[in-house]
Amino acid sequence: MTEQLTFSLPAHTTATRENFLVSDCNAAALRWIDAFPNWPAPALLLIGEQGSGKTHLASIWQQQTGARYYTAAQLSTATIADWLEGDTVGCIIDDCGEDLAEAALFHLYNIAKESGKFLLLVSRLPLEEWNISLPDLRSRLKAAPVAVLGLPDAGLFHAILAKLFADRQLQVSDDVLKYIVSRSERSFAAAHDCVALLDAAALQHKHSITIPFVREHWGNATSASSTS
Repeated sequence: MTEQLTFSLPAHTTATRENFLVSDCNAAALRWIDAFPNWPAPALLLIGEQGSGKTHLASIWQQQTGARYYTAAQLSTATIADWLEGDTVGCIIDDCGEDLAEAALFHLYNIAKESGKFLLLVSRLPLEEWNISLPDLRSRLKAAPVAVLGLPDAGLFHAILAKLFADRQLQVSDDVLKYIVSRSERSFAAAHDCVALLDAAALQHKHSITIPFVREHWGNATSASSTS
């Protein structure tokens, strides 16, 4: 049986309904999670780029349902049996897409439909790019609702940066956050990369994160990558 049944999050990261940062880009996806169990199908597809909040939303749903968690690579008859042995209505399949055990997922979907259970299928890719050759499975998934997490606006990007710095116990002024927001690509991956780079630089140089420090250690790096 699989060993990973809950999410492994960074030590200072909390993933609760209360601290999920809501904006126009993710409000609809959150409404789908909150609407459970009144979903129109046994499965919900949760789609968004890396770092978009998919893991946070899936963790919220897991806390609500006690859902078992598996990656698509783990999906097999053994994981299905493992899920059925547990007393939970939910099952999360993460990283759906190219590496997908179609027959096992088809079987899992049918079990969920017959037994009143539910699946949360998480992916960076839209359904059209999943590796599915079974027509019956594709038709079932096409009928499932889709919760899409879009790119953040300036306000949400500012809030994401603030939370990522706080998760690393880094004190950063609002002026620094505004400086980064005004110069950064607004994507969740960019926010994670920026905070990780500045955290490492601050540790290496034993320096607080100020605008000049950001300009030197992050601004130069992003400029170089954009011209390469």
